[in-house]
Amino acid sequence: MARTTLSLILLSIIATQAMAQLSQTIELYTEKDCRGRKIRISEQYVEDLGVLAWNDIAKSVSVTGGWILYEHGFYNRGSNSGTEFIANSDCTNLQYLPEKVSSLRFAGDKSNYRINSVTLYKSRYFQEDEEFTTQDLRNLNMQEQASFIITGKAGWTFYDRTNFQGNSICVSPPNTDSPDPYFVPDMDQILNIRFNSIRSIKLGCA
Repeated sequence: MARTTLSLILLSIIATQAMAQLSQTIELYTEKDCRGRKIRISEQYVEDLGVLAWNDIAKSVSVTGGWILYEHGFYNRGSNSGTEFIANSDCTNLQYLPEKVSSLRFAGDKSNYRINSVTLYKSRYFQEDEEFTTQDLRNLNMQEQASFIITGKAGWTFYDRTNFQGNSICVSPPNTDSPDPYFVPDMDQILNIRFNSIRSIKLGCA
């Protein structure tokens, strides 16, 4: 009986560790090559890094999952400024926003970045407001969309009318062997999907 209990405890520990490895986590560093002071942020958005005394400080990052970094607070709301997006990297020196990161957030499920999901963003390069789902949506709340991020291996069908009606297009991750999210920073230019045209979404390709 004791041996069974111990085995169950070990299995629980292993499962917990495995799930922790899939949670959305980012570490910010004050120096290049992930050196210097650091701060670790897990499973949460930060709309203002100034609250953590980390505004315009980071030069490099370590990332689990998919994260978007923004030049201004509140995910560049109303400013259309610089962004940098990174997925599953032991260490990345920031190319576009060294010492300029003011807010950040992840894409997908917070505790498992491999879950099938899609996140639509109001502006190009994943800026401003968002709408996230892991299941079918008959009627989107957000009527403006210019970019999106897909996580997981499944494709999604976008419709230009509610209730899965009208013209449709299916979008699938180009490399299902990769655990990284599929970043589409400009859906009009990259996939010829008109801005603000999506009204409903279905998981899978119809």
